[in-house]
Amino acid sequence: MTHPSWLLRLILVMVAVSITLACSSISPQRQALSLIVSPATATAPVNGQVQFTAAATYSMPPTPVNPVQANWGVIDSSGASTTVVTVSSNGLAQCTSAASGTYTVGAWILEYSTPPSVMCNVATPYGNPCGDSILKTAQLTCP
Repeated sequence: MTHPSWLLRLILVMVAVSITLACSSISPQRQALSLIVSPATATAPVNGQVQFTAAATYSMPPTPVNPVQANWGVIDSSGASTTVVTVSSNGLAQCTSAASGTYTVGAWILEYSTPPSVMCNVATPYGNPCGDSILKTAQLTCP
């Protein structure tokens, strides 16, 4: 059975127009490409504080952003969340009198300003969603 050539041409034109319209309506989204936490290692004074900062590189201006507003968390040497070391929303880490040893301070940012509609339901001990964020860490030693 043969199809009229005009019908085939019409279908091809409709497919081409659909693809063009679909692609032209998508605007590129700014993407976080990398994240750096500074300092990489630090030792706090007794009951003292250490200021950490985060810097990010993005796929679109402004890039880089230093400092970048990040989300912060801290875990102990076993990988569990802890309350003996705290870190503020601005990256200021505080060792309490109960803190002793090395802790890992983590900073994370969302990879996209508009996260994908399908996000994983698992969060790391730092609080960031897996697969949708960039996480970098630094080491903090409390006396």
